[in-house]
Amino acid sequence: MEKDSGSGFESTFVARDKSRHALKRRILSPVFSERALRDYEPRIKLLIEKWLLALTAISNDGGNVDFAAWANYIIFDILGDLCYSKDFGLVNFEENRYVTKLLPQCTRGWYMLGYHPWTHLLRHLLFKTVLKSSLGRIVTRYNSEFRDFCVTALKERVKTERTSGDTKSASTDMFHQLLKARDPETGEGFSMGDLGSESVLLMIAGTHTTSVAIAAIVFYLAKNKESFDKVKSEVRDAFASTENMDYRQLAKLPYLRACINESLRLCPPTAGHLQREALSAGAEIDGKWYPPGTNLGISAYALQRNPAIWKDPDTFYPERWLPRDSQSLQSSQSGLIAFSSGPLGCPGKQLAYMEITLVIAMLISRFDIALDEADAIKQDYVIKDCYVGQAEGPHVVLHTRPGLPR
Repeated sequence: MEKDSGSGFESTFVARDKSRHALKRRILSPVFSERALRDYEPRIKLLIEKWLLALTAISNDGGNVDFAAWANYIIFDILGDLCYSKDFGLVNFEENRYVTKLLPQCTRGWYMLGYHPWTHLLRHLLFKTVLKSSLGRIVTRYNSEFRDFCVTALKERVKTERTSGDTKSASTDMFHQLLKARDPETGEGFSMGDLGSESVLLMIAGTHTTSVAIAAIVFYLAKNKESFDKVKSEVRDAFASTENMDYRQLAKLPYLRACINESLRLCPPTAGHLQREALSAGAEIDGKWYPPGTNLGISAYALQRNPAIWKDPDTFYPERWLPRDSQSLQSSQSGLIAFSSGPLGCPGKQLAYMEITLVIAMLISRFDIALDEADAIKQDYVIKDCYVGQAEGPHVVLHTRPGLPR
């Protein structure tokens, strides 16, 4: 059995055995069900309201906002609350924000050890040497710090479960859902070790990816005034305030969803290729055969800017997602793999869409947005591919919507 760095147990992401992976997906599925998302929504909205208050204070002081950082703060707090029934306090307490730096340090090292050609060729010969090198020590140090951060939160949540029982707050978090979840076919559930590895996986897969997506959407909306004005009107006309916003209704706003999809197309949070290995029978793809052992992958960034699929592929054009032409829309939807695709696609896709939609809708309901001078001259939002996308900015100026209290 392969093991990951979460708790020494195999997580869903690294499960290579198809039957084992399928079993884990079945156990995970209730965590991301429509019913579970409805339970999560009030918790998410409450944290976003606190985040908006913090942004209002910055706006009132005349400062600008590094949106990559502030998107990280809210998403880490949301995932902390959903996973462990306790947000990490990144929005309100600077001393807790160090955790957002740990994962990028981990993934840079993973990327170098996993993707660079020279490490691929030599890893079997030099793996122990590399781990003892400066690079290896840095990777393992940050990896351990991030793991310890998650495991500490998990232990506190386990203690709460044992002492407090089925409280209303705890009963709607992911941990409680995972603790109760059983495979409908076998009746098998997750062990405590499994819960550890899955909770670390949720933090890795669900934080920087979602925050990068939010930062990219803010960039493209602030960069394209016509699109921003359209989506702002759509959201503000549909909801008088953030208090009565409902995700199921927000998801029906066509231009809001179009803007989200178009940003995900131009700037997929996982831009590179997640490799898979051709098994003993080899693999045939698009008429070409690849022998067993070949590492195969496709870049979401490259596919989603492929001119054979997309007209003007480098242009931010949300209208391409509107249902005027069902055939072209279907082609667009099949070409969007920001959350991967197929049996290995992201099981948390719908949760990510809910977080992104609520954050963006509540943000533009409260604020008008403008890029600062340095970011205004940029044509694209640039991310670095280190397994999980990494980015800085955009730096934006927020203006409280006229008529709202400052």
